[in-house]
Amino acid sequence: MVGQVIVDVNSTNKFTKVDLETYKRLIVEEVYPHLFGEDLPKALRVRVKAQLIDIVDVNWRSSLTKQAARRGGKNPKLKQIARSIRDNGFKLMYCGICLFRKPNGELVPMNGRTRYEILYKNHSFTNIISIIFEAAPGATQDEVDDALSSFGVSSNSYGDPEGETQLEDVYTEVCHAIDMGWVKKDKNPMKFIESIRARVDLDAGRGCFAATKRDALVYRILNNYESSLDILSWTTGGEAERWLSDNNIVTIPPKGDKRGIKYIALSAESGAKTLISAVKFAYDNPNYDIRLVIHTGTLTGFDLEKCYIDKVVKFKNWWDAVISQLGYGFFNYQGENLGMLRRPITLYGVLPALSSVHDLEKLVKFVTPTPKNEYKLLSQSDSKGKVLYDYQIPEEDRAEAA
Repeated sequence: MVGQVIVDVNSTNKFTKVDLETYKRLIVEEVYPHLFGEDLPKALRVRVKAQLIDIVDVNWRSSLTKQAARRGGKNPKLKQIARSIRDNGFKLMYCGICLFRKPNGELVPMNGRTRYEILYKNHSFTNIISIIFEAAPGATQDEVDDALSSFGVSSNSYGDPEGETQLEDVYTEVCHAIDMGWVKKDKNPMKFIESIRARVDLDAGRGCFAATKRDALVYRILNNYESSLDILSWTTGGEAERWLSDNNIVTIPPKGDKRGIKYIALSAESGAKTLISAVKFAYDNPNYDIRLVIHTGTLTGFDLEKCYIDKVVKFKNWWDAVISQLGYGFFNYQGENLGMLRRPITLYGVLPALSSVHDLEKLVKFVTPTPKNEYKLLSQSDSKGKVLYDYQIPEEDRAEAA
């Protein structure tokens, strides 16, 4: 007998054997590697792939680890999901609630508390369709706890109906994993970063969060634990502006015939958008010279200092080329004539990003090259003028910069 793909929760209070067979037919194991394949933690194994389990036979109040799968416990989309299930039915094409069978036979939920709450409390369901897991042979208790902690978050990252994983869920779980020693600290910050990123990737699954969001999360977690290296990731709106204000880089109003100075912080990764924003800002503030400060967003890769420099150099080269082209195209200025123009917009500086090479409370400034030092690009100094950071374009890159 072929059953319906959707169960009307308003006309029944339990799943049937026909529903179970329909579910088995719809679930393709290859689609769910985190449950049935290579992404399932080695400390776990599937005991039963699909089974009807009475709700009263599950200890819903028990927690497998000290770390909840969701920060704050409740699913932020509970009401929307409940409304969808009520109005549109329960879809059998999604994987069942995952349960862990302890050595004493007790069943404890690994995920699916949202679905349980909706089915049991809202619709008086007496059973659920479940996947039952157990510890893999030879796995230690610590290895099992490690796997279960990550599983509770990662299982929400594959499009399950209980709602997608939130960034804060991943943040909290990875911090818990570090505290428990499952993610090992390393004296080499770069190796520690790799370990954190691996855990973030494990928790976030294959389709949850773009690479830049994951990198930003990695550095946020690192900054919690690594005192020798802080990494600033300029990804949240308003962060760059707050940094300028906090470090007393503020507007200087006009005085008499003297023009004022305003600062604007924009991304080095936006190119034309950054240029247009700076031009509009200058147009809206005609009595001010505009000092453009760029930031490098989220640094990626193993060599973070190189990534920082690459982003800055790429933007600087692009900026100079476009300004030259605009000067020629609109005003017929070229060569040295362009440099004689009085321009209210100046590419002034870069926000710091790495405590290993920068003072994170001092602006990194662009340097106007001189005949004596024509390849000097960036410099950072303290309040007494002592140079803290000095970057010159390497010889192998000078031909491109010329």
